[in-house]
Amino acid sequence: MAKKVKAPIYTEDRKGFWSRLFKFLAKFLYGKYTYIYHDEKPEEPSIFIANHTYYIGPLVMQYQYPGNVRTWSNSKFFTKETSLAYMRYKFSDGKRCGKFISLLIAIINPMVVWFYSKKLNAIPVYHDFDVAKTFRTSSETLSNGSHIAIYPEQVDAKFNGVLSEFATGFTYTAQTHHRQTGECVKFYPIYLAQELKEVHFGKPIKYDPEIPMKEQSLIITNYLFDNIMELHSKLPPHKIVPMFKEEKPKKKPRTKKK
Repeated sequence: MAKKVKAPIYTEDRKGFWSRLFKFLAKFLYGKYTYIYHDEKPEEPSIFIANHTYYIGPLVMQYQYPGNVRTWSNSKFFTKETSLAYMRYKFSDGKRCGKFISLLIAIINPMVVWFYSKKLNAIPVYHDFDVAKTFRTSSETLSNGSHIAIYPEQVDAKFNGVLSEFATGFTYTAQTHHRQTGECVKFYPIYLAQELKEVHFGKPIKYDPEIPMKEQSLIITNYLFDNIMELHSKLPPHKIVPMFKEEKPKKKPRTKKK
């Protein structure tokens, strides 16, 4: 008898104890967020472009948004080998891991891979020629009724106090999707105000197959960046949560009194 193949899931896994627990924790630990639409509420599957508020923003969008969402995530978290190497590098700031930290990472590594691939069911984002897989999977996800959440801030890019500069490659998802389906997907600018517990949706921009992709990639990216900044500027003063946790300044060594 042929082995039964499970149908692909186009959002996070919502069945079973662990899935219900993750959803509960996303609300219990981070509070309930309010979704505010300044132009229109997304009705058809679209691409959400948002600021990356450490790890909390993406989890809130995934588990609290009132609709189907699938998140782009680093492909290194989808296999035990690449995840282990990546986490050891990140937790040691590029230096050699201590034995205890290295052992701890090795213990939690299988759970991280399990969460990303099975429970979060994220879309692996490749940074090489396999990026075509990312675009195809994204197109399939849109075709099956789920939105896609992307956080395009670059790790080592300039930070303006609200956002880091955006990568532009995510825009090519729209070109792939148009080639596959003939549809022109919308990109929504989103500002996650973590301290206010609000998620603000701005006016979307739609992919236009008549404009050359190289030119349009910059048009879409700049539009989204500027509109997220505008959404932020209209809110009352609040704490900005950057892409990565802010490092505390190192204490200066005490000098001995003579």
